[in-house]
Amino acid sequence: MSLYVDEIIIIGNDIDGISILKTKLAKYFEMKDLGSLRYFLGIEVAYSPKDYLLSQSKYIIDILEQARIY
Repeated sequence: MSLYVDEIIIIGNDIDGISILKTKLAKYFEMKDLGSLRYFLGIEVAYSPKDYLLSQSKYIIDILEQARIY
């Protein structure tokens, strides 16, 4: 489990355990399940059958657009 301000990631291979944890947390905190992880703290996550790809290209493009360089 990773928590940063108001964003949380729960990962593991025990699907039932994750479900129980989310149910218990939801009793104390307002939560939304956004499904599979796609973007977290400026890091884009892509999945393949064998591994994960982490990229910050969207974050970099956003910075360049803000600076009007891109």
